[in-house]
Amino acid sequence: NTGCGKTSVCQLLSRLLGKKLLTINCHMHTEASDFLGGLRPVRRTSEEAHSLAEAEKLFEWCDGVLVQAMHTGCCLLIDEISLAEDAVLERLNSVLEPERKLLISERGSDENASAYEVVAHKDFVLIATMNPGGDYGKKELSLALRNRF
Repeated sequence: NTGCGKTSVCQLLSRLLGKKLLTINCHMHTEASDFLGGLRPVRRTSEEAHSLAEAEKLFEWCDGVLVQAMHTGCCLLIDEISLAEDAVLERLNSVLEPERKLLISERGSDENASAYEVVAHKDFVLIATMNPGGDYGKKELSLALRNRF
């Protein structure tokens, strides 16, 4: 139900586990890049660059909240998960498998590769909250995703 303290319980759980909590609040415009990351304009001057190639770079990859949590082994709270589109949430399926891997084709691992693989840190924890389907904009999770939780 709405307003019953789901998020507060997740915050308390992360404190009890002694882990940092990263949070993403889903809505109908949540995109896969919010979870995975994306290319962002470089925000450094040529004096701050360590090489000529780095100084000429206009864009660089910035990890999204899911990738950050997987790398560092902290808790990730996906708040109101049911508000995101199914196509976005499908990207979580592989993370919830026993191998706990994520393939990010949008990034690439270098100029010759077509994908970048992230394997979850052993301490990584994924938590999600949602309200029951039926209200405006709310729906049930797909059976595939629900079974993985």
